Amino acid sequence: SCAADGSVILWNLVTKEPSWINYKAHNRFVRDCVFTLDESLFLSCSDDATVKLWRANPLVQRDETNRIDDYDFRSRIFGMEAEASKEKESGKGKKKKSEILASALPNNTNFYDPVQIYMGTRPLTSIDAHWRDSNIFYVSNDAIELWDCNRSTPMQRLSWGIDSVLKVKANPIETNLMISTGSDRSVVIYDVRLHTPVRKMILSHRSNAVAWNPVEAFSFTLANDDHNLYTYDMRAMHGAKSVHHDHVRAVMAVDYSPTGQEIVSGSYDHTVRIYNLRDGNYGHRSRDVYHSKRMQKVFGVAFSADAQMILSASDDGDVRMWKANSSQPTKAL
Repeated sequence: SCAADGSVILWNLVTKEPSWINYKAHNRFVRDCVFTLDESLFLSCSDDATVKLWRANPLVQRDETNRIDDYDFRSRIFGMEAEASKEKESGKGKKKKSEILASALPNNTNFYDPVQIYMGTRPLTSIDAHWRDSNIFYVSNDAIELWDCNRSTPMQRLSWGIDSVLKVKANPIETNLMISTGSDRSVVIYDVRLHTPVRKMILSHRSNAVAWNPVEAFSFTLANDDHNLYTYDMRAMHGAKSVHHDHVRAVMAVDYSPTGQEIVSGSYDHTVRIYNLRDGNYGHRSRDVYHSKRMQKVFGVAFSADAQMILSASDDGDVRMWKANSSQPTKAL
């Protein structure tokens, strides 16, 4: 996960705790992060116009003999160890749990250095990796740039009169295709083989996010400002194949399940909704909705690789994990 304070955190979904934390990954807002085809590496992009390649090996391991509650990570934050020592000297009571983990961070700061840094010319808005080549990735700013990890300059730069590209996504099946959403309400499909955009569509409202169907190479879903999600077939983009309702404010994030049968969305209305595309109406209405008292605007959602869990990132600074099927037990049989 990435945040506006420049931090990047690698989470362990089994223990539900961070396994690697860098609170100084970037100097400005970190807009997006993605794993490469090589599962040991991931990329992050930021408003500081840089893309950084990181090693995903867990460097900060949890000491099972010194367990603390899931919400006390002060000892893992740079500079917070001093606060823990002040509390101890003030004699406020028992030894603080944050002190126990103060020695968990490695002293070698090289562990937090990126493997490679790629310098852009403008603030970056999103990033995505190629599905078959671990060296290729795409970034967006006022255009789409195709980068090779072994080069210091982009290989291609694709644009179609867009003020700013909000999101870019590579097709997981037809890996030469990618799609972007723009601030001018446009949706553009690009073909890397032709070195040019191939199709453009203008909607009535801006699309904040886009996701390809991992099973049907020609289907994609847009998260739109008009409170709805739209699923299109790129072979016939004159009209949406399905409109997914129920959100009451702008939809900010969307993702497909690995089976391609469900989509999950996050919205400004503080909710996460799940749509079943095989319910007879192609997910016209949501089958489930998740929310909590403290959860604010949702800016990111994702399915786990086994389609059993859903992750959401919201404006209150928390990453939450939900069951994809709320009635399904998670205990061992």
